Amino acid sequence: MTAPAPSISTPTGSPAIRAAQSFLNSRDYPTKANFKPLVVDGVSGPLTETALIKVYQYFAGVNTDGKFGPISKRAANTLRRGSTHQWWVRLLQSALNANGYKLAVDGDFGVGTEKAVRDFQSSRRITSDGIAGANTWEQ
Repeated sequence: MTAPAPSISTPTGSPAIRAAQSFLNSRDYPTKANFKPLVVDGVSGPLTETALIKVYQYFAGVNTDGKFGPISKRAANTLRRGSTHQWWVRLLQSALNANGYKLAVDGDFGVGTEKAVRDFQSSRRITSDGIAGANTWEQ
């Protein structure tokens, strides 16, 4: 009798969502923004969505309740191609990835991130200008 072949474990889910989840778990954000570290499984669900909002709120300096309301919207940081706010850009890229895009979470708001923002805005029927402002963050 021959021994069974060893099983090879491969990651599941979307690599882009795994990158977003890894970012959300980095730099002690779970503690700073008050959420349990995410399982990096590549599946965007309610825990990933709440973590995105809470890290946004942490960055914005507002209450980290995980609900995007008027106070969170008013605190929006406007980002556009060339923005140098690398942690905000990483958060934006992570949020886009959680919505089906496949961006590197690298903090570089370049042509690819701008195109993803435009496409996202168009899909949500808001002004498609490639600039992530309050209305884009709210979506």
